[in-house]
Amino acid sequence: MLEVTIDTNVFQEYARKQDQWEVAERVFTLAEQGKIDMTLTTRAQADIPDGPLRAALESYLAKPWFKLSPAAIQYDSDGGEETDYMSDFMIDDFMAALEKRDREHGRREKSIPSQNDRDHVQGYHLSRRDVFLTWDQQVLRWAEDLKPRFGIIVMQPEAFLETFSKEGEGMLSWIRELQVEGKVLDECQIIVAGRELGLGEMEITLSYTLRMFTSLLPKADQEAIEEVLENLADRKILRRREGVEPTYVLAWSNEEWEKRWVVGSVEFDTKWEMLARAHYMSTIPELMEMAMKVRQTHPAQH
Repeated sequence: MLEVTIDTNVFQEYARKQDQWEVAERVFTLAEQGKIDMTLTTRAQADIPDGPLRAALESYLAKPWFKLSPAAIQYDSDGGEETDYMSDFMIDDFMAALEKRDREHGRREKSIPSQNDRDHVQGYHLSRRDVFLTWDQQVLRWAEDLKPRFGIIVMQPEAFLETFSKEGEGMLSWIRELQVEGKVLDECQIIVAGRELGLGEMEITLSYTLRMFTSLLPKADQEAIEEVLENLADRKILRRREGVEPTYVLAWSNEEWEKRWVVGSVEFDTKWEMLARAHYMSTIPELMEMAMKVRQTHPAQH
């Protein structure tokens, strides 16, 4: 079943019967009929103050087909629910680079997603859910950047309903491929950071990637992972190496990576911090080993 997270504005349109009410109702009907699994993130509680709308939220949360899922909290924040996730530092950095790009192109603060909006999107992504629905134009503007880099699927409810009516559960196959590719590109970003720190090359092996997805994306099957790795090699992002099992390294230079992705603003300290956090937060041996090398090589930065 498709796991759909809605933005607060979708719930608001539905509960208040505003302009987009009929569209929102169709999404809610799919959830009530058990055709999709639908959630709001816990950040909705910060979006909705006390009053009639908050009472409506509490009323709907009593229904078995409507619930809250974790949001993301920032590393320097004491807020959030006990179930919330720590914010993903890679996505944080990427969004910071997107914000810098937009400001350089003359966009003002109101045309850039708020921190609450970013926490909604991260919460959906960190929960490994399938689609995030919103009418927020600022979030939608970043959707095309977030999709290839992290496999984040942001859609307007109208577009989702149209696609779902045509494909139904068939949407899951291409969503899963995007999610897998996004996680592999996360590993590419760590390789880029490691190379800039002088740690040499890291290989991406099929067995390592399968171990990674056992915990990070258990819904992905081996066939999907193999296909994504091969597609990235065909697109010259990864380069195949001879070996007992399928093995890849990053084909792009760091300079080419920074040209292709919005990561040129990442400074050395941020890259070190990223690897250090990988050591403290990850159970993946390769990442822990790399982070330990960073600490040994650059003790003054710790």
